[in-house]
Order: sequence, then C-alpha cells, then structure tokens
Amino acid sequence: MGTQSELKFNRLHSLWNGVSNVALHIPLPSISSGNIDIYGEKGRIRKKVVDVISFLSDIKGNLLMGGSFGEEYSFNCSACKTKLKRPVKSLLGKTVLSCINPECKESYVIQKNKNDGFEVIRNIIKFSCSGCDENLEVPIRYFQDLRFNQTLNIKCAKCDMLSEVIMRPLMKSTKMR
Repeated sequence: MGTQSELKFNRLHSLWNGVSNVALHIPLPSISSGNIDIYGEKGRIRKKVVDVISFLSDIKGNLLMGGSFGEEYSFNCSACKTKLKRPVKSLLGKTVLSCINPECKESYVIQKNKNDGFEVIRNIIKFSCSGCDENLEVPIRYFQDLRFNQTLNIKCAKCDMLSEVIMRPLMKSTKMR
C-alpha cells in the first residue's frame, strides 16, 4: 500500500474503446464500402497499442485493483451458499443484490433496519399450490428471461403438483375521479 499511482479510469476507458474500435470489431459493410479487411489497419492498431503501453508505463508502483475499502456487509446465499458482500456505504435505502454464482437465480433486497443492522429478504414471487395450498416461492430472476406466452413450470415439493405460470400481459383498470 502507498506505492500505487492514481489510475485515471476515464483515460483507460477511452483507450479501451480506441483499441476495440480499430482492432476488435469488424466494420459493417455498406454500399459505399469497398473491400473490408477483417484484421483492421495495422498502422492504426499499432498507434492505439503504443498509446496503451505508454499510459500503463507511466504508472508507478503496483497496479492493484478490486476489492473495496471500508466496512463490508456479507451473507451467504440461501440457495447455493455463495458468500455475497457489498460495501456498507453502498447499501442506501433498499438495494437489490443478485447472487454472483452464474448457476443461481436468487436475489435479495437488503435494507437497513432500526438497529443499524441490515435485513436481507429473498426477492421472490409467492404462488399457492392448487393441490395442497402450500406456498410456492419462486426467485424473481426466473421471470426476467421469460418472453410473451412462455411458461415456467413450478413443482410443489409437498404434493408433486405441477403448476404452470404463463407470461402474459395483465390489464388493471381504475376509475379516476
């Protein structure tokens, strides 16, 4: 600690965009474009890479990134037990936090409670099983990728009843005075 140079993220971001524009993306052909070289122009790519090397060479000390400074709040995901953490200073009001495990669909609402601690609530939609009235809790993230008329099958763990949720618009009318 103490030997790192300030890292100018705006400059780093513009360098990244510059390199990606000349070297990482193939231009879309148009009527007026002649032959398109899928490898880009070597001279332009070289200039952008030299700019990046020059920028990174000016950084003194170690290049450390990641993590957070200050107090952190952490808890384990109820489904996959992955440790989830956030800086306390970023938990203002109600914050929605998704599990970082790519295989897990859980998300949570985190809010400050009266004792200056935090309350973690699963972000779910509740349904009632038509076979046994058991509460069926489905993480909201299962619905994010559903398209019109797609179905989500929910199996009750208690009675094995299969319920289908169909993604369709719902209209509600309220008479205004």
